[in-house]
Amino acid sequence: MHGTRIEVVGSDGARGRIDAARWPPDRADAPLDVVFENGARRTVRPADLRPLPDGRYQIAGRDGADAAAVPIIEEHAQIATRAVDRGGVRISKSVRERRETVDVPLKHEEIVVERIAVQREVSGPLPVREEDGEIVVPLVEEVLVVRKAWVLREEVRIRKHRFDVHRPTTVTLRVEHAEVERLPAAETGPTNPPEGDG
Repeated sequence: MHGTRIEVVGSDGARGRIDAARWPPDRADAPLDVVFENGARRTVRPADLRPLPDGRYQIAGRDGADAAAVPIIEEHAQIATRAVDRGGVRISKSVRERRETVDVPLKHEEIVVERIAVQREVSGPLPVREEDGEIVVPLVEEVLVVRKAWVLREEVRIRKHRFDVHRPTTVTLRVEHAEVERLPAAETGPTNPPEGDG
């Protein structure tokens, strides 16, 4: 006895084992299943077993009468992948033009000239000056009076007037569109060889 199994030797020298849970048998004709090292199975009776000096049992040569060999077959699955050509796509770009009207504010400046009569006597010519963002240009002249004196005849005030002018303008804008064209399998070129077939 080795471990939990009883070792037996067939008439052809094949080695096998009997489950120790079935040993010893409860009766002389109780069937015992022998599992051989090659995977075959055989049913014997306790009367067919002859003890050997090393503790094993020899199966008597009655192969045709009481023996039944059951082959054990097992299937294995082999999984492989292969590439399948499903066609392809061709993408092309085209540029289309469209015209749009946009309202763009533009800065515009104008010069406003205002003449203001003064008629005030001054001592002589006056320099140009700036008041509150306006340029003041004094204009003087000599006039005949009982005495000669400078009289400020008028002043020219120059200022800038700024306002926005909206001028609708037509501009050309470009936009890209992608067109997708499906190709048959023959135009897409060779594919990778199947995997797992070798």
